[in-house]
Parts: sequence; structure tokens; C-alpha cells
Amino acid sequence: MSDWASRESAKDLTSEQEELLRLEKESRDHAMMDERGPALFAELYKYIVSQVDAYNEKMGRRVLDVSLSRVKLGSSQSFKVLRLDGTKQPLELTYNPASHRISCECGAGPQEFILKIGPDGEARFKTPYHQAFSIKELGDEIL
Repeated sequence: MSDWASRESAKDLTSEQEELLRLEKESRDHAMMDERGPALFAELYKYIVSQVDAYNEKMGRRVLDVSLSRVKLGSSQSFKVLRLDGTKQPLELTYNPASHRISCECGAGPQEFILKIGPDGEARFKTPYHQAFSIKELGDEIL
């Protein structure tokens, strides 16, 4: 039978070790999001441009256009999908590297997608309700 000091010190050492591991994981996840977030947003931009181009080709004329905003390194990045006839409000997507979030503004109301590191170690954007998306799925959801 162990005494109080042995039990409590073992419990506290375990708690300290778990906290250290949690902080290390949090630091690794944050560094990965800093690296992957802008790259994933660039992939999303390329996918949406490809879909807009395909749509225009199928329509036989330019109906939609994508406009990329100029950005400074480390600041928010954004682009808009515009209907050239002006019949609908533009869809504006902005990636904020500080909060690792994509915000979407359009006539249907705002949406937000948060970059998270999954249990598999992959970075994915999720809804506030924790639904994860691949870049293709996210692009299709947004469009």
C-alpha cells in the first residue's frame, strides 16, 4: 500500500506530463496551420477559378469572373467571384492567417470555415459545427 505523498506526486507528475504533451501538440498544430492555411486557401482559389472557367465554357460566354485582391505577406488574402451582369451580389472569400479562418460573404449570408488539424495530422477547413471539407468539397459548398 502506497502513502499519500507517493500517490499524489505520481498523480501530479502525470498531470504535468499530460499538460506538457498538450502544449507541444498545440504548438505543432499552430505551426502547421500557419504553413498549410495559406497553401490551402491558394488551392481553394485555383479550384474555384477552374470551376468558373468550366462554367463559362459550358455557358458559351463569360458569365462569371474571379478577381484576386492584392495582399501583403502575412496579411489576409481574399478574392471575389462576380457575375458580370451584376444580377447577384459578389461572393467574397477572405482568409485570415491570424485566426486561420475563411469567411465568405454573399447574398445568402455569411459563412465561416475554421482550419483545424485532424486526428490524422491533416489540416482541413471545418464549419463551426465541425463538418470537415476537402478543398473540392469546400469549393463546391461555397459556390
